[in-house]
Amino acid sequence: MRKNRKRKILRAVRESAVVLSIAAFLSSFLPYVMGSSPDPATLAAKNSCERVRAALLQYKVDTGIAPNQTAPGQKVLWLVGPGEVPSNFSAVNTSAATLDAVLAPATDDHLPGYDGPYLMFGGSDSWGRSIVAHVGGFESDETTWILSAGPDGILETQPSDREPRGDDIGVILEKR
Repeated sequence: MRKNRKRKILRAVRESAVVLSIAAFLSSFLPYVMGSSPDPATLAAKNSCERVRAALLQYKVDTGIAPNQTAPGQKVLWLVGPGEVPSNFSAVNTSAATLDAVLAPATDDHLPGYDGPYLMFGGSDSWGRSIVAHVGGFESDETTWILSAGPDGILETQPSDREPRGDDIGVILEKR
C-alpha cells in the first residue's frame, strides 16, 4: 500500500513538472501570438543604447573620469554616434562630440587607466541614425540618457525627463 502511495505521488510530481514545462514553453510565445512583442528594430535600438551605456560606464570605471571630456578641460554635454543625426538634435544640442572622441580617441596620452577602445560597433540605431548620449548629466541633476530618436527620427526626450518621450528608445546611465 505504501508503494502505491509513493508511485502516485511520483506520478503526480512528474505530471505536474510536464504540465509546468509545457506551460512555460507556450508562455514564451504568448507575446508574439497576442501581438504585443516589440518589433525587432526597436529591440536592436535598445540593445545599441545598452552597449553604449556599458562602454561609457567602463570608461568611467577605468579612467576615473566622467565621459563628458574629450581632453583635459574640454567638456561636452552630448556624445553622438555615427549615422544621420536626429532631425531636431541641433535644437537641443549646445555642445557635442563624437562617441569615438571619448570611447576610442586617436591618442589616449591624457587618460591614466584608459583600456579602450570601449565601443567596437558604430553607435547607430536600427534606422541608421546616431545614438546620442547626454553626458552633461554627470555634472548636474539632469538624467544621463543614451537615446535613439526612434522610427520617426525626432529626439523628443529631454535631459530632465525620467522616461523616454514619444517613440524615443533609451536607457539611463546611473551615475556612480
